[in-house]
Amino acid sequence: MATVWMLWLPSVDPLPQPAPTGLLWALLLLTFVLHLVPMNLALGGSIVALVARWRGRDGRDPHARTLASWFAVALPTIIAATVSFGVAPLLFVQTLYGRALFGSSILIAWPWLSVVALVIVAYYAAYLMAFRAGDGASRTGLAAAIAGIFVVVAFIYVNNMSLMLRVAEFESLTANGTGGWRLNADDRTLVPRFLHILVGAVAVAGAGAALLGWLRRHRDPAFGMWAMRYGSGWTALATFANLFFGSWWLMSLPRDVLMRFVGHDAAATTVLMLGIACALVALMAFAAAARAKDPAPAVRAGLMALPLVLVAMIFTRDQVRESSFALAGLGDAPWIEPQWGPIGIFAVLLVAALATIAWMLSALARGK
Repeated sequence: MATVWMLWLPSVDPLPQPAPTGLLWALLLLTFVLHLVPMNLALGGSIVALVARWRGRDGRDPHARTLASWFAVALPTIIAATVSFGVAPLLFVQTLYGRALFGSSILIAWPWLSVVALVIVAYYAAYLMAFRAGDGASRTGLAAAIAGIFVVVAFIYVNNMSLMLRVAEFESLTANGTGGWRLNADDRTLVPRFLHILVGAVAVAGAGAALLGWLRRHRDPAFGMWAMRYGSGWTALATFANLFFGSWWLMSLPRDVLMRFVGHDAAATTVLMLGIACALVALMAFAAAARAKDPAPAVRAGLMALPLVLVAMIFTRDQVRESSFALAGLGDAPWIEPQWGPIGIFAVLLVAALATIAWMLSALARGK
């Protein structure tokens, strides 16, 4: 017998699922990893670069000014990569968990729809900043506006992605109508989850600055050493803070979901512990690099550990989602008919996109 909340959800799609659930799940995680890196560089980098721009004002710190100028030129490309690589994981989420996502999107309709306009404004502002010379107040204002917009967009996304996990409460959440302004403010996981993502983005952006310095350490030793230490400092501080925010988020999860990570599910517990261990390794490496006379070896070690942290956290996030849906009784699609032709085309285009982005990043790293 269907529960009351299931009656509120849209009916099961009359069309079959176009690929096996396991394949869609794997593609979701793969494409989300690809989206996560430029997204973190856009969100966290806008904050790191804004501080660097403030430090480099009026020629006070030429290295900080150089980093801010480099980011200003690279930001339009980073935003384009974020949007391009964000389409696929969003489509896979809709395919696998469409009824939950569409339900939460209706509840948060107006903020959710505003994301498109906000990103367009930030994109145009990024181009304006890239082509505007100097580091005056107007350029600093643009940088601050872009960072603020990205923080707002991240907050809206966290609201929707956490609200969709509350499918069992959709009926009560719509008791007074669906005006489209139902943020997930009464969910105790919202604040720690948002802070965990925001601070994590700063950590990745700091690592990006350190990587830029590592790539330029021979051609421009002074800037390279400074960028490695500066970026490593950001990453170490943000990673340390995220040990607290991540623990806060974990402890705020519903008890049945939390228990999966404390021994009730060996795979979930192992992935979480691996992520924490890799985070500690990255923290120690970047903290050492921030103070080292030659930070290159420590930066290299940190850059090797950080991707493992991201992958482990993605799997942990996926376990939270799967556990929440399982407890709510939301299962897999009952009707599957694979369409291998479109899947093959997608695979070819994905490889081509990766090659293009790799070339673009290489060109940016080599540029002046």
